Amino acid sequence: MKKILAVLLLAVLALAGCAEDQAETPAASRLAEVTDLTAAACADLQPGDSVDIAITPELKKCFWEGSRLEDWFQLPEFDEGNAPAHPLEYWIMLLNEGAVDINRIGGLVIESPWAETPDYEYGLMGRPLITVVQFDEFVHTHFGDVAVEHEIHDGKYYYCDGEKYYSRTAEGTYPDYYGLTALTAEQREDGRLVYTAQLDSYGFNALNFFYADEGSDPAVYDEWFAERMANDEMDPQDLAVLEVYGDQIATGELTMDEAITQMVIDGQTEGFIVGGGLTVTFYIDEQTQEPVYLAVSDWSVGD
Repeated sequence: MKKILAVLLLAVLALAGCAEDQAETPAASRLAEVTDLTAAACADLQPGDSVDIAITPELKKCFWEGSRLEDWFQLPEFDEGNAPAHPLEYWIMLLNEGAVDINRIGGLVIESPWAETPDYEYGLMGRPLITVVQFDEFVHTHFGDVAVEHEIHDGKYYYCDGEKYYSRTAEGTYPDYYGLTALTAEQREDGRLVYTAQLDSYGFNALNFFYADEGSDPAVYDEWFAERMANDEMDPQDLAVLEVYGDQIATGELTMDEAITQMVIDGQTEGFIVGGGLTVTFYIDEQTQEPVYLAVSDWSVGD
């Protein structure tokens, strides 16, 4: 829940109405590609076997995009078999359901499946309205058979009347920076192929980036760069990116986020600052092609 406070500082509203009682069926998760990307390495696994997967550029791209679209920044921490029951643990992930793409600056493009609160209900006109049934469907799809403890609640993040949730917060659409560092696959006795992914979290702050439209005069970038350096305001890892792609960023050919993405895929992360990380155990459901999370842990520098 502590992560909710951070994402709210960067949240922007991106709502789209739909039928109230049933969310639209989303496209398969970008993370579903992991099954094809690891098929050869896992082909001979027997129940109880596991294998360490070689990290390829394709896998780095899959997890870089997938962890954003699935909003791994908001994953609750839990041990296997002990997923949390409190609704707030899932709230921002639930709001971000419907992320369909990543824009040029790294933000989520969300086609929200949730209805909008009408103007006559609780003064929350236009904010997402999610039924208890929809909430449970989301949690069961991504976390298994969890009995969420729905109750009447009037709080900072939502109002729940026992049947519907009326959001007081917006979707969190700004980027996270998780780079895949290790991946293990385990063939379980129940037939599931379970992955455990380890990811480093890079401490970029999108609010500090230089932004330019395509075809911009590079002199504007040069002035910004000189001022940042003179005032000792340049983040070292931003500088590591600009040293490689500064010319393209200056003219808008690339954004900072596109440059960071390419450097992660290419393995050029030596100058990046690791502020923490995630370990996520999950499998891809064969029917929904969505990730189902079995365990999540995170760490931060200083823990």
